[in-house]
Amino acid sequence: LPDGATVIARSSHCPVAAYSLGDRVVAVQAHPEFTPALTRDLITVRHDLIGADVADAALDLLRDAKAVDAIDGVALARWFTAVLTQP
Repeated sequence: LPDGATVIARSSHCPVAAYSLGDRVVAVQAHPEFTPALTRDLITVRHDLIGADVADAALDLLRDAKAVDAIDGVALARWFTAVLTQP
């Protein structure tokens, strides 16, 4: 990480999923523009490449309505827009 960066998202398999640096820089490892349906399709197609344990766990999460509902794409888009358009 760059000096002064703050980790703002992580998971068990990705210790730095996103970080911020000051009030103008946000870096993300994931693809926040991916919908749950697209994510499900990509995991299914790449199941063997990803590995059964990780792929199956991800697919299980995508079957969990509460987990999918927790993904607030509108809030995420507003947050990115605010960061990118600040004077």
